[in-house]
Amino acid sequence: MSEAFFAYFRRIWLSALPGQLMRGILVAALFEVLVYLINARVRKALAPALARDNSADSAARAARRRIVLGIPMLLIRSVLYTAAILMILRIFRFRNEADLYPVALAVLVIGGIGARQALRDAVAGYFIHFDYLFAVGDEITVGDHTGMVSEIGLRHTKLRTRDNQQITIPNGQVRDMINRTGPRRRNTQG
Repeated sequence: MSEAFFAYFRRIWLSALPGQLMRGILVAALFEVLVYLINARVRKALAPALARDNSADSAARAARRRIVLGIPMLLIRSVLYTAAILMILRIFRFRNEADLYPVALAVLVIGGIGARQALRDAVAGYFIHFDYLFAVGDEITVGDHTGMVSEIGLRHTKLRTRDNQQITIPNGQVRDMINRTGPRRRNTQG
């Protein structure tokens, strides 16, 4: 039994697999370093936008930073890891053009069409957080609705009106907004 194992091990060791594994590990390590370096640049580039909420409480700051930093970093990681996986598959001689690209394109198109409204609201919510247009506790007017902001999510904003009703407004509809809180109580300098 041990002879069969050693023969199998020798056949594997002398094949192309160890070289392929080493190249795959090298590609994975290089992409991991690339992700780290790009994320560091993104943190540095977004630092002035994140400094706008220095006077907000720590929970609100953490939630805002999770969105303002998290989404670009997630997108960067997704693109780079996908490229790394495709390169590693190519190293192992998996021909992905004929099999993978059409399926991935179809999934992206169908997903984009199906989630168009949710994506629009999420993008608008990202820029509400990025620009720090209003914060929880601010009194704002959006369209016909006026109230105190009770929650700001990625896809919607919740207002509490003076008669204690809660209104949920999709962030894609937050266009003409008036912040009635008065002078900014937050630091707007970068």
